[in-house]
Amino acid sequence: MSDASDVPGERRPYDAADPQRVRKREQRQAREAREDRELLIGLFKLPAGRRFLWSILKRLGALNVTFAASPGGVPDNFATFYAMGSRDAGLGLYHEWMAADRDGMWALLDELDPRFGAKTNRDDD
Repeated sequence: MSDASDVPGERRPYDAADPQRVRKREQRQAREAREDRELLIGLFKLPAGRRFLWSILKRLGALNVTFAASPGGVPDNFATFYAMGSRDAGLGLYHEWMAADRDGMWALLDELDPRFGAKTNRDDD
């Protein structure tokens, strides 16, 4: 019986005991992390990139706290927990982006978040 590495087109399973495979995987992960960071920094340099990132944070409700209620006004714990899960995902992105490019993130907040002095009506530009 042949193993998967003998079959053309199939990849060998990852072997954590093989130092060469481990080193190769670590190099790939480091390269991908560097490329991700460079992409993010590039987005922060563009006004359209900052708007795009801001739209993600707004959609996730990352910088807001939501306590949901049913149409009858009764607190809805499930909807609140759902909103908090979305907010947690957004806060995770916020912190990751802040760590990647602190100056870019501050530029985004200054430019687009009304709490930091951004204009609330962008049609006046």
